[in-house]
Amino acid sequence: MKLLRVLFLFVLAVAVATPALAYDRRTPVVAAVAADGPAVVNIRTEQIVRRSAPPFFGFSDPFFDRFFQDLAPSRAYQTESLGSGVIIDPRGYVLTNAHVIEKASKIYVALPGHSKELQATLVGMTIEAAGAGEAVLSMPFAVKLAQGGGVMHGGALTSLAGTSVAIAIKGLLPPGTRFATTSLATRFLAPVTEGRVTAHAKVEGPRGRTLDGVALLTAADGTEVVRFDCTFRVARGQGRED
Repeated sequence: MKLLRVLFLFVLAVAVATPALAYDRRTPVVAAVAADGPAVVNIRTEQIVRRSAPPFFGFSDPFFDRFFQDLAPSRAYQTESLGSGVIIDPRGYVLTNAHVIEKASKIYVALPGHSKELQATLVGMTIEAAGAGEAVLSMPFAVKLAQGGGVMHGGALTSLAGTSVAIAIKGLLPPGTRFATTSLATRFLAPVTEGRVTAHAKVEGPRGRTLDGVALLTAADGTEVVRFDCTFRVARGQGRED
């Protein structure tokens, strides 16, 4: 089973990413998006639930359960739940409702036409607002997103910035329109060591097939930490020409 790093956007939403693979390689995720634009995927989660067993075999009553809860050993049970999401980026980002992955200990995604599930890891990105050409997303600092020095990794910040621009673009184009990044520049202005990072994205265009985007990331205290400039291009054959 191939391990994916999955970005969960709360819009509450969910996302899936494949960082080990180049953006333009023909991965199953890229193929799914190329076939139908936003592709619907199935999401399965596993949860570990601990409950105290009744102290007397074959007997259970709410009153006695509360009375003996500190005396009876607890047992772990595995439960599963199912949901769905939508791939919004060929790199593997998947959008879903927050309740789908709430309290999940493991998350798996099944792509259209593929029998094997891909394991995902929760990152925790939230869509705060989205409209035509604008979007606001946020993501909390987490140890798993930090480099050795305890500073939030540049890749995580760039992903937040790029995703915020992509969400802003989706408000400008018809549903199902395929587009991709053709250039980007990230300037790191200050380190992030705690709190929540917020990305404010704005997009100009389209001019023919070209859209230009800017995302400014700020820390919880308002300090500007990243400026992200990028250019996206709409794929050919969708009614837009240069």
